[in-house]
Amino acid sequence: MAIYDEILRLRHEDVEALTYKADAVLELNEPQWAANLCQQALGIDPDNSHAFYQLACAYTAMEQFDEALRYLAEAIKRRESYRDEILSDNALQPLAVSDVFKDLDKVIAQTPPPHSREKDT
Repeated sequence: MAIYDEILRLRHEDVEALTYKADAVLELNEPQWAANLCQQALGIDPDNSHAFYQLACAYTAMEQFDEALRYLAEAIKRRESYRDEILSDNALQPLAVSDVFKDLDKVIAQTPPPHSREKDT
């Protein structure tokens, strides 16, 4: 955590440091803090797939499955490989077994295309 804090002290708009710090705080069972970090990252890079994926994990931890599914759809829309990680990522298991998960493809189809796929991180 100290490493991410130091990076952010030097480069406060480092999206990668924000999203990886979000992953670290999720492991500390701080999903609201993780969500806040991801929102900061999306304020800098609105198409950051990792921020959307971490938001899905954070909202899953908060048992807000509708929101988690929406953010997961955004992540998959930007990086299809996230679809492969869903069932193996322990952070997403509660979402994967929830009733709302069956609507993933429908939510993806309803999600507008991202601004730019080139900014995929």
